[in-house]
This record gives sequence, structure tokens and C-alpha cells, in this order.
Amino acid sequence: FSSGDARATCSGNLAEGCGGQDAEAMKTFCTSGGGTFVCAGGYGSCTDAPCSDSNESLCEGADLNYNCDDKCFPAAATVQTEKEGLKTMAELSVGDRVRVSGGAFSDVFAFSHQLSEVKAKFVAVETEDGAKLRVTPGHYIYINGKLSDANEVAVGDYVTRVSANHSATTQSRVTKVEAVWDEGLFNPHTLDGDIVVDGVLASTYTTAVAPSLAHALLWPLRMLYSLGLADGGSYVLTSGATAAKAVLPGGASRYD
Repeated sequence: FSSGDARATCSGNLAEGCGGQDAEAMKTFCTSGGGTFVCAGGYGSCTDAPCSDSNESLCEGADLNYNCDDKCFPAAATVQTEKEGLKTMAELSVGDRVRVSGGAFSDVFAFSHQLSEVKAKFVAVETEDGAKLRVTPGHYIYINGKLSDANEVAVGDYVTRVSANHSATTQSRVTKVEAVWDEGLFNPHTLDGDIVVDGVLASTYTTAVAPSLAHALLWPLRMLYSLGLADGGSYVLTSGATAAKAVLPGGASRYD
């Protein structure tokens, strides 16, 4: 339930305002990075600049807010489909049936992100039995048997793994956690609400909206899919997220 294309939004009060030296430096930086510099009301912001460590450092060094927090999996992450074996996120389509547990598959009925040519920061998790998962910090995975956002995982925790023969789930100890940049942002939604990515059990939901509430809100889209309106369901999920959140208690901003 998030929108955007992994482009940084860097904004804040630039000391002397738009005419100050800091603002001029920001303008030069934004323009050179292919972004757009917006200056209004004494505030400067850099929009559509590629997400990167250098952008993040520049914003934080100037005491500005840095926003590059989409919630997805990278393009190269893999899922197991029922009929065609392993597929990358970039190869996955609405209608594919993907593994969601040790012995079950579920239909992909929509995507909230399906972007190949973008870059984003991910939490890279490695386990004692060789699993390597990359997921954005605000995406839910199963940590120590409980659904938690990926930003909370630490060395020594346990994530839920699907066994080598795909017959059951097991708990595997986390041996390494680091922040990495990777290509693509993909978030497929299954009818089940879970998905096994790179052998690790994850949710299809994010911190944008509580999973139980998100699942309830997506009921109409699941019904559209069941009626054969797969493309329509995917479109509504992407373009209607803000409108859907707006009807929730506290309005859309509370869930962003």
C-alpha cells in the first residue's frame, strides 16, 4: 500500500531559504542527478533524484528529511511457481500461482509495485542454512515466529524457511544482516496474503497499513480477480491506495 518509484524526496528548511548558498548547492546537485529542484515558501526540496547513499548523505548532512522508503522485493528475488518452477520477481505475472507455505500455492492477484529500472535500499538477511533474502525495511516477514517488519531483524533471530523438499517450514537462525542497494521494486499480492521469497516466508503486506486491515481492504480486489478482472484488480491496487487509506481512521497520512 505505498506508491512511488524509488526516487528520493529530500526536503527541509535550507537555512537561508531558496536564495542561500545551501539551496544553490542543492539545486546544482538535483539538476546534475536528473532530478527537479523545487523552491517555495523558504523551503527547498529535491524530487525525483535517484535513491542512493550519496543522496541520503547529502540530505542528512544538511539536516533535511530523506524519503526513499518503498516496501518491496528486488527484481532478482525468486519465488517458486506451481507450474513453471522458479521465477524472478521481474518475470512474475498476475495469475501465477506461487508458493506461500511448505505445501501450498496461491494466486498472485495484483501488484502494488512492479518497477524494474529503479534502485532502492534493502535489508539483506542471511541464514545459517544459506538463505539470502533482500527486502525493504518496511516489509513484513516472520521473525521468531511472529510477523514483524524487516527492519527489526537481527543476528541471532530466527526466520521461517521452507524446507529443501518444500514439504514443511522450519526456523533458521540469522547469521548476517546488512543494508544494501539493489535494482527493482516488486510487491506481488497473493490471495493467501503470504509468499515465500528466496526460500523465506514473508507477508505481502507492509507497515503502510496493518496486515489484518490491509487484507480486509483488499477483499474487493480479490473478488475482482475471482471474476476474471485480473488487470483491473492490479490497476485499482496501484492507483487506489491513497484513496483507500483516506477512508481509514485518521486519514491517509497516518498510514504512509
